[in-house]
Amino acid sequence: MHSKWKIWDFFRARAEVLNSAVPVLALSTYHPLAFQLIKDQIPKEKYFSDGKLNVLMGKEISKTWWEDNFLSLGLFGNQESYLIHQAQDLNSDIQELLLVPEQLILEGRHVILNFSKENAFYKKLMKLQSPLVESIQIQAPAFWEENELLNFLCEHMKVFLSFQAKEKFREMVPFQLDTYFQVLSQIKINFTDKVNITDQDILPFFTEAKVDHFELANLFGTKKLNLFYRKLVEQMEKGADLISALYFIQSHLVKMYDPSYLDEKSKLTKYDKQVIAHANIWSKAEIARGLNYMSKLLIKAKSKDLFLEQEIKHGLLNTMAF
Repeated sequence: MHSKWKIWDFFRARAEVLNSAVPVLALSTYHPLAFQLIKDQIPKEKYFSDGKLNVLMGKEISKTWWEDNFLSLGLFGNQESYLIHQAQDLNSDIQELLLVPEQLILEGRHVILNFSKENAFYKKLMKLQSPLVESIQIQAPAFWEENELLNFLCEHMKVFLSFQAKEKFREMVPFQLDTYFQVLSQIKINFTDKVNITDQDILPFFTEAKVDHFELANLFGTKKLNLFYRKLVEQMEKGADLISALYFIQSHLVKMYDPSYLDEKSKLTKYDKQVIAHANIWSKAEIARGLNYMSKLLIKAKSKDLFLEQEIKHGLLNTMAF
């Protein structure tokens, strides 16, 4: 049994994450925080023996350990439940055993497989026709689903922003799950009991680093490339993590490529107007090349490639060719 969800739809449709009759759950989430939000919704006392969920990494598990725990009865029975992170790293022998869950000792227990990558094993679980296994895929929000993500997090975290505050939030905060969550967490700490948090209330929570994302996107979008690279180099020299900034610029380019999603908005924010202005400066082919370039930088940033700094400084010295 397999299903795909946006995280807000999943929470609205599923009062319970786990199903007592389905002991194996394979989860693929686009972001570690999305997985954590789902995991936190599971009542441990209800589903796990002694309220305990054991946590293991896929690479740590040997075939011998698996057989001892899931293919033979232990001295006191087999009732412990397990969360296995990086489930794509389970060795092939264990994968084959999980694909025949009817042969495993699963009564009264749960196995949660957390996949950070949808490999061939996950795809086999997706297609598996077994009442003992469910696979769930949480998909990333599309670039036009800022409202849905913000409304979901506000409702989930019980942060009560006014309409104007939500507009300001979307304008000032990069559209990323973890960034939205972090800023809302700070707002919640400071306005626990307030039921109508205003745009003026939340202004102090927009840090310089986050505002810089908009500055970088504006410089790139207006093709002020020399200044853009200078700002990136400054960020690197301060030891800043460039991943979130590069993600934001990539998202900005995607919006520039097809700004038609703004047609449905009754009122455009300052940022919306910026997207339209930038889209008029660039050709579709230029934007596509810009997206490829940002993807290249992101891969280097996420892999901590030492050549990232060289790549950016090269861009500073030589205006990027489009």
